[in-house]
Amino acid sequence: MTKHIRRLLILLVVLVMVAAACGDDDDGGEADGTTGTTAAPTGTTAADEGPDLELPASCDNEQGVTDDSITITVLTDLSGPISTVGGIEHGQAFKAYFDALNAAGGIDGRTVEVDIRDMKYDPVTAAGEYEQVRTETAMVADILGSAAIDAVAADMEQDCLITFQGATNGVLAQTYTSVFSPATSAGHDVVNGVAYALEQNPDATFAVAYQGDAYGEALKAAGDFAAETEGFEWLEQVTFGPRDTDLTAQTQALLAADPDYVVYGGLPTQLAALSAGVAAAGNDMVFLIPTGAWSPALLGTPAADAIVANVIVITPYAAWGGDEEGVVQMREDIAEHAPDVKPGSPAQTGYNAATVAGAVLQTASESGDLTLGGIYRAAATLELDNGGIVPPHAYGSRAEEPRIPSTETRIWTPSTTAEGGVEPLVEGTVSYDLSQQYVESGA
Repeated sequence: MTKHIRRLLILLVVLVMVAAACGDDDDGGEADGTTGTTAAPTGTTAADEGPDLELPASCDNEQGVTDDSITITVLTDLSGPISTVGGIEHGQAFKAYFDALNAAGGIDGRTVEVDIRDMKYDPVTAAGEYEQVRTETAMVADILGSAAIDAVAADMEQDCLITFQGATNGVLAQTYTSVFSPATSAGHDVVNGVAYALEQNPDATFAVAYQGDAYGEALKAAGDFAAETEGFEWLEQVTFGPRDTDLTAQTQALLAADPDYVVYGGLPTQLAALSAGVAAAGNDMVFLIPTGAWSPALLGTPAADAIVANVIVITPYAAWGGDEEGVVQMREDIAEHAPDVKPGSPAQTGYNAATVAGAVLQTASESGDLTLGGIYRAAATLELDNGGIVPPHAYGSRAEEPRIPSTETRIWTPSTTAEGGVEPLVEGTVSYDLSQQYVESGA
C-alpha cells in the first residue's frame, strides 16, 4: 500500500463495496468497531441492488474530475454569525486534511482541490453558491448548517451530489439521499445527554431552548422523543433566531420555569447569552449542548465562567490531545497546513468530514468509477474507522438502514485549562438505550 493511501485512511478503512457480490447482506445495524484490511471494491454494490433505490440519470455524469485533479466544494461560514466561533476554522481544518493528502500523492495521483465558499450561515446565500458549482464539482463535500443543507439538498439529489454535514443533523440524512452524517448525529447527542442527566437525577426537570430553523427543530424533535419516552414534560420552551442578540425574554422565561436542565439546540453565540443571563440571576440550571452548539472560543468571552459552571457538552469527538492514531495525525496535519487553527471542535468537525470524503473518493477511484454515481455508491456502502477521531461509523442502502452511522458520544465539561476547551465528565464513549430507541423509531 502506498504512503498516500495509508495517510488517507489513517487507520483501517473497511470498504464493504463487495457486500452484495459476496452475498453478505447488511443487517441494518450500527458499526461495531470491527476493522480489516483495505481492498479495492469489485462486483455489484449494495447500493446498486438496494430495493427501491433509484439513482437519477445525472449519476452517469463525471464532473470536477480530470486526469490530474478532483475538485470538491465546502460551503461554510466565513463572514456570518458563526464565522469567528467555528466557521472559518472548520473550513481550514477540512482543507488541511487534503493538503496533507496531496503532499503525499493525492487520490491515486490526482490532486484534490478544495473550493471553500462563504455561505454566511444563510440558506439563500448557500443556494446561490451551490448554483455556481453544481455542474463543476465532484462533491459538495461539507456544508455547515442545517438550514443551508435543507435549502439545497433536494437539488443535490437530482444532481447526484453528496455532502457530509459538519455538525451533523440526522434528520436531514434521513430525509435526503444526498446527505450523510460523518459522525453521531446532534440529535443523538441530545438524547444521550438527556439519558445522562436522568442517570444523575431520575427526577430531573427540563426546558428546551432552540433555534427556529432546521437545525434547532431537529434537536427539539430529539428532545421531544426523549421527553415522551421518559415521561416528562418541558417546563418551558423558548426559541430564537441564529442572528438574535437580545435574548432577555428567553432568559426570563427560563428563569421563571427554573428547570434543572435546558436542552439547547442553537449556536454558540446564543448559548453564551442565555447561560450568562441565567448565571447572573444566580440560577445554576445546566445547559445540555450538542456538537454544533459548542466552540472553545466561548471561553474567551465574558460568559466563560457561566459556561464552565453550567454547561455540559455532548459530542462524539475525542480529546484534542488524545493519543489515538487518527487524532495524532489530525494535530500534525493541522499544525503543518493550517497553523492558525485553534484546538477544538470546529477544527475536529471539519477535519473529520474531510476524512470521510477522502475515503469515499479513494473508494470510487479504486473501483475505477469517479462518476457522480460511483462516488454516491462509494459513500452509501462505506464503513470507516478513522483512527479514533470519532467512533467507527457505517452507512448503507437507504431502503435498508436508517442512515445513522453511530450513536456513541462523549460527555464533557468546558475547561479554560484543557487543550481543546473540554475535559471528560465521563470517561470513554457512551450510548444509552434511549439513543438506540431513537434509532429504532426511525428518527
